Amino acid sequence: MKRIAALISAAALLTALCACEDDTDVSGDERPEGDVTVSAQEAPTEPAVLELTEDDFAKISVKSSIIPDKMPDAVKCIDLSTLSFGERVSPCKEPEVFDRYAEYFDDETKELYRGKPMSGYIWDEAMLDGKVYFAVNYDDLCALHDSSVYCFDVHSGEVKELVAQSGLECSGCFNRLTASGGKLWYDETLPDWHSRVCTLDPETGETSVFLEINASIVYMNVYDDCIVLGEYTEDHSSAAVTYDISTGAELSREEGDGAAAPGEDPVYLCDGQPAEVTGGFDGTGYQPITIKTQYYTLSSELDSFSSLFLWKDKVCIISDNDFAHWIYTYDLNSRERLMMNFSGFKTGIPVQAGDGLMCGTNTATNLSGEWRDSDTSVLYYVRPEIGTIYRYATCEHFDQSVSGSSCYFLTMRNVDNDMSGNALMPDKLYYVE
Repeated sequence: MKRIAALISAAALLTALCACEDDTDVSGDERPEGDVTVSAQEAPTEPAVLELTEDDFAKISVKSSIIPDKMPDAVKCIDLSTLSFGERVSPCKEPEVFDRYAEYFDDETKELYRGKPMSGYIWDEAMLDGKVYFAVNYDDLCALHDSSVYCFDVHSGEVKELVAQSGLECSGCFNRLTASGGKLWYDETLPDWHSRVCTLDPETGETSVFLEINASIVYMNVYDDCIVLGEYTEDHSSAAVTYDISTGAELSREEGDGAAAPGEDPVYLCDGQPAEVTGGFDGTGYQPITIKTQYYTLSSELDSFSSLFLWKDKVCIISDNDFAHWIYTYDLNSRERLMMNFSGFKTGIPVQAGDGLMCGTNTATNLSGEWRDSDTSVLYYVRPEIGTIYRYATCEHFDQSVSGSSCYFLTMRNVDNDMSGNALMPDKLYYVE
């Protein structure tokens, strides 16, 4: 009986072992034949467009760290201090016409101007597609009859005269030279309260008249789809007038001495693509800010902003509250919202530059709160996600411009220009591409 029981137990054990062997994994030639389906578990992926709210970010206060006299790696610099535009004698100083143009000067002053050549100095400047354009004046008597536009190529270093105008029939020094829509724009003052707006081809130097008006031009703002002129007429009336940039047709007119230039609705770009931004002050109250890009939708609890900058992996919102300026940086990688004091930029207009912001300010205090000479401007580069501010340059004057994804800060210095007083000449060009 025990023998039979033992045989039964051995058979049961053998059956169990065979069952275990059937459950083991097989590989190579031992894989069973037939239609075998293997299910693979895919790793979870982020959605194509992230949906983010304030709850997705940890709130962190960042104490800014100011690094003085250090050039950040992202910023490049070109020394233009040796650039010279030569000298010329304006046609209005020629002997046969000089007395007519200098009739209001006393004899001593006349002799300072008569037939004297003048070194060219910057009248206006514009930046476009890796090139800097200088409107240069050679007429210190009338500022009308002798001027040129020079082009400086940032990458090659080449300087060339693009166009020159010299003669008693000339009527300006490429006033208010500006770049928009791949062209250069300027205005000219004509006799009898007439003016015109002209375009300049940045490659060939060819000029053409875009618009003529029966008024003096006080200011000119050129946008992608329109031009806004501040006009002042012979009867002493003022108006802000908007013209279509394609046809020159008048679109709107705001009369009155206090007429202000209409502002263009800002366009916020993320990797070159327009983003949809809603919220802020809507005319009656403040609404939470929502930002929609091709990469993410961010619903913020902030309800006011003065500037806003977008990257693929972060958002910077400059907001005013508690009598101060603050940068709120939403870091999409770390999921942190960083708040940094930005009050030193009150009179500066920051621009997006690579991974950071560039700004210049000429107030009596700088970002560190130190009092300084208000005649000196300071240039900064800010990395808000790490709280670092580079104070990398000081200058007497600067102008800033954005062209595509590049930004440029041109610094200028005062030079003695005899009867014209101080004139401006280029010093350095700081840029980020």
